[in-house]
Amino acid sequence: MYIGIKSSVNALLSFLPVVVILFVLNGCMQNGSIIRQVLSADDDTVKIKELLSGKPKSMLNYRDEESGETLLASVVEARHYHAAQVLAELGADPNIQSKNGQSAFIIAAQNTDSSAYLKLLLKYGGDVNAVAKSDEYDTYWDKTPLIAAIAAGSLENVKLLVEAGANVNYACVSEDGLNVTAVNVSAMKAAAGVGEELWVRILRYLIVDKKANYRKGYTTVHGSKDDTIYVADLLHKLRCDSGSDEYKIKMDIVKYMKDRD
Repeated sequence: MYIGIKSSVNALLSFLPVVVILFVLNGCMQNGSIIRQVLSADDDTVKIKELLSGKPKSMLNYRDEESGETLLASVVEARHYHAAQVLAELGADPNIQSKNGQSAFIIAAQNTDSSAYLKLLLKYGGDVNAVAKSDEYDTYWDKTPLIAAIAAGSLENVKLLVEAGANVNYACVSEDGLNVTAVNVSAMKAAAGVGEELWVRILRYLIVDKKANYRKGYTTVHGSKDDTIYVADLLHKLRCDSGSDEYKIKMDIVKYMKDRD
C-alpha cells in the first residue's frame, strides 16, 4: 500500500510542473488580452475602468517583454490623455523605466504639444529627479525629466518641473561630453542654430530666474581639461540680429553673468 501511495505522489509531483506552466501561460494570455483591449480602447474610460478595476498592480504596471515599456507609458506616448488619467488614478506607477530608460513621466516631460500629461503625472507621484538608466544608446545618458524637457524644447514643462523641485544643477553624460547640466544643454541647443529663441528663453529662465550654476562647464568626449566648454563660450557662438527678441534675451543673460563675475 505504501508503495502504491508513493507511486501516486511521485506521479502527481512529476505532473505539477506541467500544471504550473499551463497556469502561468493561461494567466499571461489573459493578461495580454486585457492589455491589448486597453491599448485599443484609446480614451474610452468606461471600458478601461471595466477592464482594469480590481486588477493587481502587476496588471496596472504591465511591461512589454521586448521594450520594457509600461502600459501607462504606452498610452502617454500615444497621447491618450483620459486613458492615462484612469491608469494613474488606479495606481499605475509613472516612474517605471523601459530598457532604454523611458518612463511615462519622462515621456510626458518630452511632450512639446501639451503639458497636461506632465501635470497629471506630477499629481500621481512623478519623480522630478529620477535618473534614466538605459541599456541602449541615448543622446543623454543618465538624464532627468528636466534635461529631457529641455532637449525636447518645452519651456512650459521645464517650468513645471523646476517649480516641483527638479534639480537645475544635476549633471548627466551626453554624446557631446561629461558633466552636462540643464544650463549646458540649453546653451548647446541655442548655439546649434535651430530654434535659438526657444532655448535662449529656457536658458534665461534657468540662469536669471532660477539662479542655476552657469559657471560649471562640461568636458567634451575627448576628456581633456582643455576641452571644457562653458556657457559663455556657447553664447559667443550664438549669432542673432541686434534688436531681435532673441538678441535681447541673450544680452539679459550676458549682463547677468558679467555683473556676477
